[in-house]
This record gives sequence, C-alpha cells and structure tokens, in this order.
Amino acid sequence: MQIKLPYTKTQSLTLSLPESLCDTRLLDIHDELPPLADAEIADILGTVARIPAGFESILLVVSDITRKTGVHRVLPVLFKLWQTYGIREQQVSFLFATGAHRDPSPAEIEYILGSDIAKRFAGRIFINQALDAGSFDVYKTTSRGTPVRMSKLLRQFDRIFLTGSVKFHYFAGFGGGRKSLLPGVAHLETIISNHSKSLDHDRGDLADGVEIGRLSGNPVAEDMREAAGMVAVDAVINGVVNKKGQVISLYAGGLDEAFLAGVEKARQVYLLDIDKRADLVIGAGQGYKNMLQTHKVLYNCHQAMKPDGYKLVLSPCVDGIGSDSYREWMLHPMEELLQRHKNAPKAPDLNAQTAVSTRRKAANTYLYSNIDKQTTELFGMQKVTDLQHGVESLLRTISATGRKPLVYIMKQAGETVVKAPV
Repeated sequence: MQIKLPYTKTQSLTLSLPESLCDTRLLDIHDELPPLADAEIADILGTVARIPAGFESILLVVSDITRKTGVHRVLPVLFKLWQTYGIREQQVSFLFATGAHRDPSPAEIEYILGSDIAKRFAGRIFINQALDAGSFDVYKTTSRGTPVRMSKLLRQFDRIFLTGSVKFHYFAGFGGGRKSLLPGVAHLETIISNHSKSLDHDRGDLADGVEIGRLSGNPVAEDMREAAGMVAVDAVINGVVNKKGQVISLYAGGLDEAFLAGVEKARQVYLLDIDKRADLVIGAGQGYKNMLQTHKVLYNCHQAMKPDGYKLVLSPCVDGIGSDSYREWMLHPMEELLQRHKNAPKAPDLNAQTAVSTRRKAANTYLYSNIDKQTTELFGMQKVTDLQHGVESLLRTISATGRKPLVYIMKQAGETVVKAPV
C-alpha cells in the first residue's frame, strides 16, 4: 500500500506499507461536508451582523497561525453585510489572539486574514503582547484565583466580536469561544495562572477533570469561562473546518451559544471510535511549526496506541521547540519534573502541563522532523532521518513478537481524536 502523508503546506511524503507485513487502517476525520458558500455564511451571520445604532468602533479578535479557522472566507461576507447596515470599514480593527505565542509575520497575517483585507486594514491590526503590562486592564480575580488582566483594547472599542474555530484541546477540553480571550488576549500572568489549573501539585500530576473533550468539571475550562464572562462580548463567530482549513460549519451568537454549538459539531467531525489500539501509529502534523504544537500530534497518536506500541510522528517544526519555558521543563527527568510541580504550587509556569504530558507519552516515540537529534532525545524521543527505513525497522521489531502489526495512519493527527476501548 502506497500512502501519501502531508508534511508541510507544499510537501507530502510517500510511504510504502506492504500488506503482507502489516494490517493498515486509515483514521481520518469526518469532513465530507462541502465548504460553506457565501450565501450560507451570510445567512448564519445575519443576526449578529445587525448591530444596533449608536456605536463608533468594532474590534474583531482573530486567531494566530497555530489555528486553522478559515476566517479569511468569513470576513468578506461579514464586511459586505455590515456595509448594507451602514457600517464603514474604518470603524473596524483587528486584534490577534496570540496568547503567549510569537507574533504572526506579515506573510502569516495575509494568509490568515486574506491578502486584500490585510492590506486594507494595515495600521488597524493589533497583536496581543503578553509581556507588556501596560497594554492590559485589570478585571476581577476568578473563584479559582486567576488574576484576570485582558487587553485594554477590549474596553476601548464599542463592540467586540470573537472569531475562531472549535477543535479538541488536550487540557482545555476544546479550543474556540472563551479561549479567544483567555489565553488569546490575556497577560502572561493570567495565562500561566489559568494553565496551572491543569496540574494537581499535591500529586505532581494532571488535575482531575483535565482531559481532552471535557468542559464540565474541567478546572481549566471553567476558569477560562469565568474569566471570559467578565468581558462584554457582543458575538462569537466560530467555525468547524475540514482538513484543508475550509469552513464546513459556522456558528454565530452569544459567548456560550455559538461555542457550544460548535463543540457538538466538532465531536461529530473529529472524534473517531476505534475497536482496538494499534501496534504502530503513524501521525502527520502537517505544517506544525514547533515541538510545542506537535504535542497535539503526540497526544492523539498516544491515545490510539497499545501500551507497548510505537508512535511515529511527522512534523516539520521549522520554528524549533517553540518556547524557552517548554525547553526548560523538558531538561528535567520525569521524577524531578513532578517534584518541581509539587514543590512550587505558588509559582506556576507556562507549559508545565505540556511538559508533564510529553514526558508521559514520549516513550517509544520516533520523530521525523527538522528538529536535531540532540533536541529530539531531550524530549525522550528517537530521531528518524529515513522515513521508509524507520517504519520498516519498527515493523520488524513488532513482528519479532510473533504478531502481525496493526498500523493506524493518521494524516491529520493534530485534529483526529480517538475514543478507544478501556
């Protein structure tokens, strides 16, 4: 069987898996629906686009390059609707919800917004600066102790619209909706405090309720929701996208209304039931720019793998690790890592929970990437330089146990979430 695996936006890798050596199955998301047409988008946006008179400015919050949202298809339709209601483009500005991520490049801004809109709105495009204390306003503290500091722009504009896409998130349950605010446009202190809710410092492990696809009873998700409720949001516009990043479903409405509708659709599109776990899972993270984002691929592959199985992760990681904090945490072995969490509950750090999750899932993981061998091994993985040879070697190792390997191929491993038997 010849399999083409997406790698970068322009490059695919071909892998040969002889049927005589293994039982191969493709795990793919359910995105058979066609992309929405302009008329369908306009119909969905109709209610939220009609803004009452008596305002001067609108702020559109958009996701950064780490999220596929298809917002470039939604914006032209939205602006055309606003034009019919007498709303001028000069009243509208953008804020990129980067959280603690790096700034998007000019080329990435054009890719996200669409070239035409990016050029027309030059000078009215803002980027969240998580370390710049002066660019944030202080709100209340959540019941879980997160001091909420959000971008000042949220109070400087008359109307606030959140855009984005709904997908599974390994510790916040789902991305989209509330996440556009926290971590999207929050100060680093707020982000760190919220993310630390994913850890149980007494046990030195992930906290109860923190899991992929869970919102109720998830302390991170509930803390995000409480913080988001402090902001006067006029509407949320959230899509569900296919593997090409095209919008196949769109929801517009209140903070919870649109987001939760998107959650239900995301379950239908991205969640797969499997009857057994695999000996080898090969997962592609197309275009994933760093190791921090590649954790999504690692996580989803791990869920589909037998306890004694293997994972082969493909991810270009052109930006390297993606976070100095993540690298710092990964310098410590698992026991020491957990001890650090236990000893420092009042000094949480960004990416600590991702480091714990990475350590727990790194065993028997092989990485095909631009990441060098030394860094790959720092993350507890083994580097693969020849994809075909690496897979054949793993198949021989599994076959030596006397069984024919079951292999799962996940071409969109960062989005494909499996529900495996207990």
